[in-house]
Amino acid sequence: MVKSLSVEQISAALTLYRGPAHVMPSFHTHDGVELDLIQGGGITLLYGEKEVPIPAGALTLLWAPVPHRVIRFDKGAVVNSLTIPLEDFIHGGFPAKITDAILEGQCLIEQLAQPDPWDNFLFERWTADLKAGKLLQQAVLYELQARLYRMSIHPLTQIRFSPLRRTKGLPLGHLHKAEQMARLIARRYREPLQIKDLCRELKINPRYAVRIFQKMWGVTPLSYLHSHRLMHARVLLASTDRKVLDIALDSGFSGLARFYDTFTRSCGTTPLHYRRKLQHHK
Repeated sequence: MVKSLSVEQISAALTLYRGPAHVMPSFHTHDGVELDLIQGGGITLLYGEKEVPIPAGALTLLWAPVPHRVIRFDKGAVVNSLTIPLEDFIHGGFPAKITDAILEGQCLIEQLAQPDPWDNFLFERWTADLKAGKLLQQAVLYELQARLYRMSIHPLTQIRFSPLRRTKGLPLGHLHKAEQMARLIARRYREPLQIKDLCRELKINPRYAVRIFQKMWGVTPLSYLHSHRLMHARVLLASTDRKVLDIALDSGFSGLARFYDTFTRSCGTTPLHYRRKLQHHK
């Protein structure tokens, strides 16, 4: 969500970004859960199809695979953004009120009479801790656990948009073709869906569709479809004991072989090894 980012990263775990807010020309998606603190001025976020005003000092938590982008910002606004990996979010001991809402695709905005000045200190300390190495990463997770508990007992604005469940009745005619396609994928990725079927439905040439989609989103329609299916599968692998075949079919894959191939190429490990790693982590 920011420009000229400074990035502090420990292996593939917590990442923290800080930089001036700017208008994002296209939607942005990534894995995990995003915790944002805006300083110096507010921003307006387009979260799926909904405009979400976020005032300065309000803590915001969102499900990062949902398409989102900054469309307006106040002069001087700075974005602090911490990404929490899915496995840490699911097994990190965070309040069920928070985890359930986020895994449904919601965006949560804390509503306080006055911004909590402690949050500014937390993000500064987390930045320093993540620079220090793995030793302090667990401390950051403990502090996150406490902060999200406080967030769970405060009033929250809940913005509902779920890529994990189909939605109906949303007007599509006014949207750019690439946005139409992205939204249809988010609604129907669990179906035996093929990109050529979407192109036929939207009355668009498949080659042209790939070109405009990649220009807006930075990935092909097929990669975007796979990202939704894989994120759904990762949630089920992490949070249920269902058979891998059932998870593959529930996530929209045609069979086990296709699921294993796509999952392994994208995640660098097999679904079974991924589940075992999470069980060990837990």
